[in-house]
Amino acid sequence: MILILTGPVHSGKTSLLKRTAAALMEQGIFVHGFLSESIWDKDQAIGYDLFNLQNKKSFPFIRKKGEDEWEKIGAYFFLPSGLDEAKRIISSHSPKKWLFVDEIGPLELLEKGLWPALKHSFTFPPQRIICVVRKQILDNFLARIENPDIHIFDVGMENVFSLILEKLTSIDK
Repeated sequence: MILILTGPVHSGKTSLLKRTAAALMEQGIFVHGFLSESIWDKDQAIGYDLFNLQNKKSFPFIRKKGEDEWEKIGAYFFLPSGLDEAKRIISSHSPKKWLFVDEIGPLELLEKGLWPALKHSFTFPPQRIICVVRKQILDNFLARIENPDIHIFDVGMENVFSLILEKLTSIDK
């Protein structure tokens, strides 16, 4: 199963994903993956850190300032070490655990960034993937993957947290 959490920029997708991971772990359900947590300097967003859900460590991931040779989309540069860590986390995923990926964005639609590692995860069952995909690229993303077992949850839905937990825990019973 692939569960997609969608919504606009800064609408609470990562916070909801973090809350979901914590709830699953409390129930003894194994999770793996990462969150992309906003980094701020005063009142200015300067990028994102990758938070590894297994070892609880953060890594610099995406910044507004970077080197010309780094992968870039829009105003953001992907730090090679952070991108490598995200790919390593995805590639080491066990099908017995839920893989959390925060987030799949425009760079992945260009088959860059996380896509080389993700493509494999989306292709081979059994799949237990929870990913964030921004609403404006959702249709393009769905056209890239062929999977009949996709469930989409909008962060703005009423009772979305409860609905997600109900869906996930029903599979692990």
